[in-house]
Amino acid sequence: MRRTTLGLASLALLGLGVGWYVFSPLWTLKQMRAAADARAADDLAAHVDFPALREDLKSELSVALVAQARHDKSGAGALGAAVGLAMLDTVVEGFVSPAGIRLMFASAAGGDASPGGRPPARMGSSGFRIERDGLAGFRVLPVDPTNGGALVFRRYGLDWRLAGIDLPPDAFR
Repeated sequence: MRRTTLGLASLALLGLGVGWYVFSPLWTLKQMRAAADARAADDLAAHVDFPALREDLKSELSVALVAQARHDKSGAGALGAAVGLAMLDTVVEGFVSPAGIRLMFASAAGGDASPGGRPPARMGSSGFRIERDGLAGFRVLPVDPTNGGALVFRRYGLDWRLAGIDLPPDAFR
């Protein structure tokens, strides 16, 4: 009797763990989309690790600016990269905020981000795929690999938070 109860409890615990692993990323994305649709910046901000996202974007954009400057043969690219790098911190700090993230999601969904504007169109679930990074994270990628880029999520306890954005390789071409 005791052995059967222990076995059933272990099986139930295993089932809960597998269910969390499979469905929690989808649940997080659903909650984020609902918050963006409702223009609930605080609800959306709860799913974002702003310090990690800012650092990730600064790093991605720095690399992209330097790479773009190297490809420019006129010399103006180096000047542009220097100016861009000088302004990068200020721009990223202003963009990566609850209001900035809400505008980004609304734009991605094709909606009007202004208060009282029409709600963004629903993005189809077939427009993205989830790529796992073990138990520590996952990436949301477009189904069409030519679109590039990804949203990077990291685990915080049993929740997921947006911690990075991988820009497409040709983002600045």
